[in-house]
Amino acid sequence: MAEKKEYPLDCRSCFIRELSIFNELREEDMRLLNENKGHMSYKKGKIIFNEGQRPAGIYVIFSGKVKLYKLGSNAKEQIVRLAKEGDILGYRSLISGNNYNASAETLEDCMLCFLSRDTFFPSADP
Repeated sequence: MAEKKEYPLDCRSCFIRELSIFNELREEDMRLLNENKGHMSYKKGKIIFNEGQRPAGIYVIFSGKVKLYKLGSNAKEQIVRLAKEGDILGYRSLISGNNYNASAETLEDCMLCFLSRDTFFPSADP
């Protein structure tokens, strides 16, 4: 049986940070990220987001595995990518301003960190 991982209280001490692009962030940016992250748990077989949906932010896989797929002809799933610990989901759609071009579903129980759109694109309003 796999060892259960606990979420770190601080992103700066998280082993996933070393596996991702967040490892290169300046201290101030890391503080902002840490203050604005959320945690989500998903059971095996749960949908994280659907193709065509507007992105609300990005997801970082803390533990577990996720498949990204598109629905092809006859509503058959076409897996486009498998994601694991440290992988980031939804960033291309968020940055481009487009809807998700694939759906994401857990292949096993997963723990994800979530960073909202507002963390990356703060409103110009005071």
